[in-house]
Amino acid sequence: MKTVFKILAAIIGVILLITAGLSVFVHYYLTDKRIKELVVPKMENALAREVRLGDIQISLWKGLTLKNFAIMEADGQDEFIKAESFNLSYDLLPLLKKKLKISQVVLSKPRIKVVRYASGKFNFETLKPLTSTVAEKKTGSIESSPGSADAAFPFALAVSEIRINRADLIVRDELKEIPAVTAAADCSVSLAAGRDLASLEYRGRLDISAEVLCEAVETALEGGISFDRNKADFSFDLQVEDQRSEAGGQKMCLYGTVKDYLVSPDITCNLDSRSLNLDCFLADLGSVDKKKDKVADRSNGGNRADKNIGQSIGAGLPEGIKAQGEVRVTKAEYSNLWINDLRLDYELRRNMLYLNDLSAYTAEGRIAGQAAVDLDKLEPDYNVTLAIRGMQLAPLQRGLFPKTGERISGNLTVDFGFHGTGFQWPALADALNGQGTYKLLEGRIHQVEILAAIATLFQEKRLEDIYYEELSGNFRIKNGDVLFRASLDSEQLGIDSEGIIGLDGELAAPLELNFAPELSSRLELKTSLSKYMVQKDGAAKFKLYLTGSLTSPEVSPYTAAAHQKIEERLADTIKDRAGKEIDRVSDQDKQEKGDSEKQASPEEVVNDFIRGVLGN
Repeated sequence: MKTVFKILAAIIGVILLITAGLSVFVHYYLTDKRIKELVVPKMENALAREVRLGDIQISLWKGLTLKNFAIMEADGQDEFIKAESFNLSYDLLPLLKKKLKISQVVLSKPRIKVVRYASGKFNFETLKPLTSTVAEKKTGSIESSPGSADAAFPFALAVSEIRINRADLIVRDELKEIPAVTAAADCSVSLAAGRDLASLEYRGRLDISAEVLCEAVETALEGGISFDRNKADFSFDLQVEDQRSEAGGQKMCLYGTVKDYLVSPDITCNLDSRSLNLDCFLADLGSVDKKKDKVADRSNGGNRADKNIGQSIGAGLPEGIKAQGEVRVTKAEYSNLWINDLRLDYELRRNMLYLNDLSAYTAEGRIAGQAAVDLDKLEPDYNVTLAIRGMQLAPLQRGLFPKTGERISGNLTVDFGFHGTGFQWPALADALNGQGTYKLLEGRIHQVEILAAIATLFQEKRLEDIYYEELSGNFRIKNGDVLFRASLDSEQLGIDSEGIIGLDGELAAPLELNFAPELSSRLELKTSLSKYMVQKDGAAKFKLYLTGSLTSPEVSPYTAAAHQKIEERLADTIKDRAGKEIDRVSDQDKQEKGDSEKQASPEEVVNDFIRGVLGN
């Protein structure tokens, strides 16, 4: 028994002696100066940048501590990356079992500053690893390492905690084409791996606070991401302030989950907002697009034509990506029009974007629809269906067109489906096709150029302002034209038309007007033509032809129809008046020759008849 204790004591003594020797070796050999002489030149050679290190402390039991680490800019004046301190603590005994257990890694206040200079170059482009990679790509000398992803480690690895405290990221662009970013983040991660990367498991949390300034739009972001190897859950609050707008800030909440983000991302992303100004939101998107165009122009050497020679949106997405989610906005404002309970469900699969169950309430009515967009095309293909129920045109016009005023009112119902390619005008005009039906009930039309032109033709001001019971019809969009059919029913008149309105506003359409008896009698006194269009019941029918444009319409009589009506009326009138003239001439023959009244000649009878038919 004593022998066993002696052996154990000897083993423990040897271990303590070795440990003590290692401690002495670490303390006296791995000095601050010697480590710097070993490490700094190699880092500077690898990066082609000056590297600065403050104090270095190495303890066999406690681990490694670096203070005031910095990688300088190419000019050696400013700091590109810096960190206040780096601490690595590990457990020594697990190494005996070929397992490296790091109890804690702490990186305090790291800071990265990314700058694009007026020359268009970024401050990180001169780093040696990046320049060598670019050169190797040009010469084709990069060789892959088969199985490198599964390369074996000499030991198993476990890290209880990797913590990054107050990391700062600053992005600045002297060309003002990339948004200015100031971000701060805290991160905590734990990981474990066997003898290869395939066995790597990790989980952690990243909290971010950032401000992004793009022109006059400032976006504040606050939130975080919880993640592991299989998925990441995120939630962010966004506050958007536009200095050009008096609408106030836009508050949004963005949250969801990303599954399989390392292989084939499956994203669920939702957006909620109690209040949203769509004018500012769309203007902000436009600003981003313009900046993208500038960047693309610069990368293409200023040749804008090259922008259109590239990949589709779908080609730039990760392979196999899927996405879905919901957009919910309680109250949105667009061009002085309030939109309530805006809802949209979307889905992305196989590079097809589906917008499902789009709905909103506005102008006392409801709009609903859905769309499908093919992102694999250079110019995206899309199919859209829309349905409008019970929408009042008066508030809709006041909101969307405040300068033109309220010209058409009524209760609107529309069913519309269309498809097209691309979104750029005028090419869109030829690529857009669709059809639909519409109905307006109980409304008013006034200060509309077409009615004003009709009123001028008939010299009747009352035609400029019409209250109607129903205006309905259908339409079809094809080859840049809208082929329409319209029917209006009111107490004053009815209008039927079937013609063409070009998407550029050009008009070509016949009109058939049916005037009520009261209005017909007024027109009969003002224009001689109207006398021969009046029916037996007192109503009058006219056919006109509409040309010009929506803003400058031209109305002219539909001559063939007018001639036909006049001929019919002349036939009836000739029979009636000829009989009366014969009777009158016969009565005059019976009078005494000495009568003072002179008998009319046949020529005078005919002339008088013509004057009576055609008017003065």
